[in-house]
Amino acid sequence: MVSLSREEAQDLSEEIAWIKEAVKSLMRRLDALCARCGLVDEESFKKSLRSFMEEELGLKFESRSLIDEEGIVYGYPCTVEVDLATDGLGLMVVEITPYAKLSDVAALIRKKELLERREGLKVNRLILVAPQADRRVAEACLKTGVELYVKL
Repeated sequence: MVSLSREEAQDLSEEIAWIKEAVKSLMRRLDALCARCGLVDEESFKKSLRSFMEEELGLKFESRSLIDEEGIVYGYPCTVEVDLATDGLGLMVVEITPYAKLSDVAALIRKKELLERREGLKVNRLILVAPQADRRVAEACLKTGVELYVKL
C-alpha cells in the first residue's frame, strides 16, 4: 500500500479527472469518425451526443417534425426534423453532425426561420455541434451568428 500526502492525492485525483475527460472526448471523436464512415449510423451518434449535452450541460432536448410546405429549408416541400434545446433561459435550434459542411449552416438558419414561422416560437441561439468541420464552416458561422462547437 502506497501512502500519499494530501497534495499528492489531490494531484492524482485531478490527473484522473483529466484522463476521464480526455477518454470521453476521444470516444466522441471516434463515434463521429465511425458515423462519417458508415460504421455507426448517424442517429446513434446524435443520440449519444445529445445525452452527453443533457447530462453535462443541463440542456433539455426535443425533436420536432415540421411540414415545410413552402420549401424554406431544402427548396422543396417536405417534412423537416428540427432539434430544439432549452437551458431554462431560451430556446436553441441545435444541429449535431459528425462532419459540419457549409450546407449545414445554411439549413440550420432556415430551420430557425421555419420554426419561428410555423410555431410562432422565438429562437435565441443557433448551435452547430460537430467533432470535425469543413474549414469554411467557422467563417460562415461567425458571419451568420451560428455558434460552432468542434473538437469535442
